[in-house]
Amino acid sequence: MIRSKTTAVYHHPWFLQFKIGAKSHPCDEALSTLYGDLLNTDIASRFIYPEFSMATDDILLLNHTHDHLDWVKEATVIFYDEDQDSSIASVEKIARLAVGATIDAIEKVMSGQVDRAFLLTRPGGHHAEAESAMGYCYFNNVAIAARYAQQQFGVKRILIVDWDVHHGNGTQKSFYDTDQVLYFSTHEYPLYPATGFYTEIGQDAGLGYNINLPLTTAQGDSAFVGIYQQLLSNIARQYKPELIIVSAGFDIHQDDQLGHMKASSACFGALTHIMLELAEQLCDGKILFCMEGGYSRKGVYEGVHAMLDVLSGQRSNKPDLVSDNLGKLIPEWHNAIKLFGKYWQLNGGS
Repeated sequence: MIRSKTTAVYHHPWFLQFKIGAKSHPCDEALSTLYGDLLNTDIASRFIYPEFSMATDDILLLNHTHDHLDWVKEATVIFYDEDQDSSIASVEKIARLAVGATIDAIEKVMSGQVDRAFLLTRPGGHHAEAESAMGYCYFNNVAIAARYAQQQFGVKRILIVDWDVHHGNGTQKSFYDTDQVLYFSTHEYPLYPATGFYTEIGQDAGLGYNINLPLTTAQGDSAFVGIYQQLLSNIARQYKPELIIVSAGFDIHQDDQLGHMKASSACFGALTHIMLELAEQLCDGKILFCMEGGYSRKGVYEGVHAMLDVLSGQRSNKPDLVSDNLGKLIPEWHNAIKLFGKYWQLNGGS
C-alpha cells in the first residue's frame, strides 16, 4: 500500500532554454506546457517546489574529472547564441543547475524534509561519463546524486533503475566495480550507444550488481510492467536498497521519434506505482525520479502527467499482474535469466 506522502517537484525556467546546437530539444514544448500546468492548474497544490542552485565544482568532481569540467565550460559556448537575450543561461550553467536540483532533492529526501522527488530538469545525464559528455548529457545527474548520498549520508546500498530507451552507459561505467550501487536497465538494443548487453554484469566487487535487459523493438506495456513487476522487484527485495533513484526516460513511448518501443502513456504510471511500492517496502519511501530522454511531445507530456498522478495519489495506476510469458516477448530473456541467476535467487526463472 502506497501512503500519501510529500513529493517535491523541481523545475526552473532555465531548463526550458536548453538547446541542442541551435535547435530546441524535441520535448521543449511539452516541458513548457508541463511547467504551465504546475503553475496554473489544480495540480500545483499537490506538490512542493523547492528552490535550488547550481552545483559547485566540488559536487561535480564527485563523478567527473577536472579536465571534463574545463571541457564542458569551453565546449558549450558554441551552443550559446550570442544574439539571444543576455538573460539566457549557457548550457554549462543549465547543466550545473540540473545537478544542483538533484543534490537538493537528495538532501531533502535523506533528511526527511520531503518523502520523494520528481526532477523535471534538462539536460539528462545518464550518458555522461567521468571524462566525456555524450548523447546531449554533460554531467551525470544520477551518478553524482548517488555519490553524494554515499558521501554525505553514508548510504551503502543504492538502487538505480533506468527505463530510458537508450542505455545509460555513463551510469553503468560509474558503478561497474562496486556492490554499493545496483544498476538495473531496460533499453532498446543495439540503439545508441550500443552498450548494455545482458552479459555486461559488472566486475570485481560489482560482479552481479549491473543488470541489463536489452530489448528488441516494439515492446509494449506487458513487457515493461512484467520486467519491473517480476524481475526487478525480485532482485531489489534481495538487495534491500537504502535509496532508489530512477532515470525516467520517456522515449519508450509509442509515439517517440527516436525509439521503437510501444509503451502507452499509462505505462509510466504503472512503472511509477511499482517503484513507489518497492521504495515503501525497502527504504522508507526514499526515491527520486530524474528526467532523462524523450522526443515526442505527447509521450513526454502524457508520461509525466501519468507519473504526477501516481505521485500525488490522484490515481494509483496499480498494474494487474502480468501473465504473459516474458520469454516469448523478450528473445534474450532465458539466456539473461540464466546468467542473472548466478547472482540472485530468481523464482522459477522469472
